[in-house]
Amino acid sequence: MEKTLLLFFKDPKKVLGLFLALLNLFILRYDAELLIDYQNTDIYFLYRFPEWVLMVSMGINSIGAYFGAQLILGKIKWGMALLTSLGCVILSPVIHFILTI
Repeated sequence: MEKTLLLFFKDPKKVLGLFLALLNLFILRYDAELLIDYQNTDIYFLYRFPEWVLMVSMGINSIGAYFGAQLILGKIKWGMALLTSLGCVILSPVIHFILTI
């Protein structure tokens, strides 16, 4: 068990893929929790994002997590995974800002 874990962390591509997948999954979880909180009528928000904006953001971050997982499995190169995953992380708040103006 320990040897396989050490072998996992010796490969920088797998560590990068794990980081990218977790980063996108954390943002995905935040958007999902916000969407669930919007359904709860006991909580009052000063400003609410439209639900479709949250759904688009969740879809984009799902794509980023998928590319992180593909990098862990070794099916794509690290440059493509890094560009798409970080692009998804940057695109998500931009969508929140631009589409709600």
